Amino acid sequence: MTIILLLVISFAASSVGTSAGSGGLIGMPFLLLIGLPIHQVIGSVKFPKYVFFFF
Repeated sequence: MTIILLLVISFAASSVGTSAGSGGLIGMPFLLLIGLPIHQVIGSVKFPKYVFFFF
């Protein structure tokens, strides 16, 4: 159930991030609510931005 919820929220966050530019405002609080440590949440949001910056 958690994986399905993660997929739905990540799809919503990426859709908002693509169209409006602030998908992290949706994704980060949700990741904190499901219990991930703050360093993993920040890393999971920032890492793809750095990867896609170079491609």
